[in-house]
Amino acid sequence: LRSGQVSEVGLAQERRTQPYEFRRLSGGAYTAHPRHYPHVGRMTYLSDADGKLWAKDTRGKALAAAPADPTKDGWIPGDA
Repeated sequence: LRSGQVSEVGLAQERRTQPYEFRRLSGGAYTAHPRHYPHVGRMTYLSDADGKLWAKDTRGKALAAAPADPTKDGWIPGDA
């Protein structure tokens, strides 16, 4: 194996062991959802562009975009 291939294999193994998948959304928001719902967790987390943390059970589905109004979309404040 070439060194680049070894690194790719290591990264793939590391991704499988991480319980949550993290993504950057448009507008400066970030999200984390469970990779293996519900075995490693149920809640999806959202950090909006203002840095406020939100939580919601999206049934393991990744967000395509941040909600315009998290409260109206059923998200609860992450510090609740």
